[in-house]
This record gives sequence, structure tokens and C-alpha cells, in this order.
Amino acid sequence: METNQRRYLTENNETLVVRFIIVVVAYFFVRSIVRNAAKAATDEAILVGDVNALAAVQIRQAINPSGFGWTMGLDGTNLNKLYEAANSVTDTAKAKQYYNTKFGSDMLLDVQNDTDEEEFKTFIGVLNKTIKPPTTTTTTPNTTTKTKGYYTTAAAQAYEVTLTNGQYSTAFKAVGSAFKAGALVSTTAPVQIIKVSQSGTLYSVFKVKGLIWDSYFMVRKDLIIYKG
Repeated sequence: METNQRRYLTENNETLVVRFIIVVVAYFFVRSIVRNAAKAATDEAILVGDVNALAAVQIRQAINPSGFGWTMGLDGTNLNKLYEAANSVTDTAKAKQYYNTKFGSDMLLDVQNDTDEEEFKTFIGVLNKTIKPPTTTTTTPNTTTKTKGYYTTAAAQAYEVTLTNGQYSTAFKAVGSAFKAGALVSTTAPVQIIKVSQSGTLYSVFKVKGLIWDSYFMVRKDLIIYKG
């Protein structure tokens, strides 16, 4: 009698299939936990009966979509939701107090740490009702691309920057042609903001990764805006 049966899966493939199933199950399990926690936090804020409590929760959810505090700063920021929540605040002190009680940290500091300089400035403006919340945070000037990154608000020239002994030195050597208004400068954040002199204009320094070594270039900071 033939005892050997044909195996359709090798032991290695069986292990991969099992791991895949475990990952899928874990993903939906964690997603369910996150969604339930977000709903519970929202419902709890609603029961408080204060719009500022709800706004505080929505601000947290905007800067920490995953719901896990240790991933804040890594899991992205929903800028539309952040600005909408800030706009709904009627008493900043109450919103900050509820946020601190609920999440154990400072609301403004958390937002500042999770956004860049321009985004935080917009958030504060909306919070203080000095500006209206932006209608969109995904469109870019004079371009149809939806790539997140740093775009020029006006024509700007890029200049070469050299790194010597850990210090950036500006050679003011033009790199390529000038950026047109609305052009994508970089998808990564500036590595440093520098002044070319004591009273000089601020420049944003960007790093370009190369196969052998990295290079750097700078563009006037006031001519760049981040679009997420």
C-alpha cells in the first residue's frame, strides 16, 4: 500500500500561510480596538455636554489616528480634521483642561510636536479665530499633483549647500534652474533652517540622498509652503 500522499504545500509554505492568516486576524482585531476606543472617547466627550471636550478629543484623533500614544508623530496627521476641531473650540482653556485630563499631556505641545511650523501656525490662528480654517490641505498651487511635500509659493532658486565638519556652509552656487511657482521642491522635511548672515534671509536646507553620498540644497524659507 502506498502511504506517501502528495503534499500540495511544503512546510515552508504552510508556515507562510499561517503567518499571513495571523497577521490578517491581528490587523482586523487591532483596527476594531482602535475604532471602539475612538468611539468610546467621542461618546464620553459628548456626555460631558461641552463642545470643547469633544473638540479636544477630535484634536487628539487628528494628530494620533492610530489611537496609540506611542505612535504619535509616526501615524500621520489629518490636517482637515485638526483645523475643523480647532474651529469648533469656544473656550481654549476648557479644551486644554479636558485634553490634559483625558490624555495626560499638553494639547498645544502635542499639536506642535506633530505638525510643522506653518501647520502649527495655522492651527493656532484657527483656534484663536484670527483666520478661517483652510478649505483643503491637499491641493497645491498651480499644480494638479496631490503629493505631500514642500512647494514654492513664487519663483525661487535653489542653491548648493556643503556640509563640512557637521556645519552647513552656503556657497550660493545655483543648482539647476529656478523653481516655478507651485513647483514641488521636496517631499521630505527640511533638515535645517539657516541664516546666510547675521541679518540675512532664512533658508530651508533639504537633503538629497545619493547612491554614494548625500547632497544638500537650500531655498528661501519664505517662498516655501508645506502641502499635506
